[in-house]
Amino acid sequence: MTAIWRHKAEIAVVSSQGRAVVLDLDRLDLLPIVLTDTAAAIWQAVDGERGDEAVVSRVADEFEVDADEVRAQILAFLDDLAARDLIVRA
Repeated sequence: MTAIWRHKAEIAVVSSQGRAVVLDLDRLDLLPIVLTDTAAAIWQAVDGERGDEAVVSRVADEFEVDADEVRAQILAFLDDLAARDLIVRA
């Protein structure tokens, strides 16, 4: 079974259509991260209910592209968000 992605609890987020601004409340010395377009869609797909493939599928559907064409980039971005300690596996 695939682990589910969720946002870290200690973050503040402001979202609008096609954009999310994320602030790590544990690292106030860092600037907020501004996510737009596909990055924001990936962020929003991380909802505490989806694993890797479900996130890939949701984003691919939203942008009307084949999941196989974008899987590697989406998974790499999820890994980047995790490395920044903004998302964790539940």
